Amino acid sequence: MKLSTRVRFGLRIMVQIAAESDPRPVFSRRIAAQQDISEAYVDQILLPLRAGGLLVSQRGRSGGYRLAKPASEITALEVVEVLEGEIRMVDCICRPSACKRTATCSTRPVWVKLNQSIRECLAAVTLEQLRQDSRLLAQKLDYTI
Repeated sequence: MKLSTRVRFGLRIMVQIAAESDPRPVFSRRIAAQQDISEAYVDQILLPLRAGGLLVSQRGRSGGYRLAKPASEITALEVVEVLEGEIRMVDCICRPSACKRTATCSTRPVWVKLNQSIRECLAAVTLEQLRQDSRLLAQKLDYTI
């Protein structure tokens, strides 16, 4: 299993907005520069995050993006599912009718446990925690020669 760049970049973008959008919104141009991602791709990521209710946008000279709710209330799971849809390792987890062997499959319990573990892990991490971790990492950087 591999996460898409859309999810990886999306979570990084959300952490940046959490860190920078208080009190002013963050421009997509600034996000693109900070994350080293094209502005067009940043915009493609921001749209579903806004449509999914995680971001609000403000037009105009003092416009940009900010979180729709506090960073402590937005989980990594929400970001992933807004950008990629519901997490499911195999179709039969969410739709038992997807496979005629669901009731007797010896491997399905493994996929169910794995799926549940991934969801629990992502749900336990908030943007606030990631923002704080980001600050700690930045403080640890030492540019002395």
